[in-house]
Amino acid sequence: MAIKIVTASAARLGDTLFCTPAYRFIATFFKDCQLDVIALTPLAASVLSNNLHIHQVLLRPEVSTLDALKGQYALGINLHDSKEAKRYFADLAIPLLDISHVPDNGPKAERLLRALGGILEKPYDAAGCGYEIVTTPADEAAVNRLLATHQVDPKEHTLIAVHIGCHGLAKSRFRLWQRTQHHKAWPLEKFIGLTKRLTAYNPSLRILITGSAEEAHLAKPALW
Repeated sequence: MAIKIVTASAARLGDTLFCTPAYRFIATFFKDCQLDVIALTPLAASVLSNNLHIHQVLLRPEVSTLDALKGQYALGINLHDSKEAKRYFADLAIPLLDISHVPDNGPKAERLLRALGGILEKPYDAAGCGYEIVTTPADEAAVNRLLATHQVDPKEHTLIAVHIGCHGLAKSRFRLWQRTQHHKAWPLEKFIGLTKRLTAYNPSLRILITGSAEEAHLAKPALW
């Protein structure tokens, strides 16, 4: 019988993606394991719903669901310093491997892999730090329609996506003014300078700016 392991996602999109290499590492180390993830937000659930290393995504399970799951898991792995995640692990009453306080000395994905590798005595491969997000045919069709609207053809153009914001900038929508700089984001003028140099070097490049609706002000044509 496959060993059952449960972990919890982060609440935010970026932190959720940063953990996908750790999910792959866990599924590879515990061969044939069943890895379930408790998603703390609908956004996290949507990002992880098609992940090939995850057996089941549980979106903020109710008490009745947790009661039914008690005794099923052999191990919980905590990757985040989150009170809500810890409460779920406590409710499940399972042995817990807690690496939520790894030293802040590099990219989060690599820090988590380093911590897991050290505890499980298995070297991690830095090349395996790539994030994973699995799209559906419906997702791909929607993206193709959006690209066509802006006269972008993936067969003719080389696409580069840049994410210019962060959670701190998205929150600035509540201010009287909209900030364009934050210590967690590369300065906006650096993005603008880089994209101009790239497109001058290769006119077939098309730059895609990603972000939430709250970060849309960062992509205003007046800025670029």
